[in-house]
Amino acid sequence: MSKRQIERALRAKGVECETLEYTYQVCPGELVGGWDIVITERCEQLIAVCDPDFDDWEPDCRNTEEVLQWVETLPTISAS
Repeated sequence: MSKRQIERALRAKGVECETLEYTYQVCPGELVGGWDIVITERCEQLIAVCDPDFDDWEPDCRNTEEVLQWVETLPTISAS
C-alpha cells in the first residue's frame, strides 16, 4: 500500500480527492481490504467535460497497483 504513490499519480492527472484511504469491508466470513477513493465533485465535472465516455467513478481497487492502473484510465484535467 502506498498512499503517496497514488497521490502523486492523481496529482499528475490533475485530480483531487475528498477521500483516499485504505479501508476494510465486512464480507460474509471475512474482512476484505481495499482503497476508498472519492474524487471531488469539481474534478468529476472536469473529467466529464474532458472525456464524456468515462464511467468508472467507483473503482474496486484492492491494492496499490490496481489503483494506479485505474488512475491511468483517467483523463488529464486542469483543475484551475
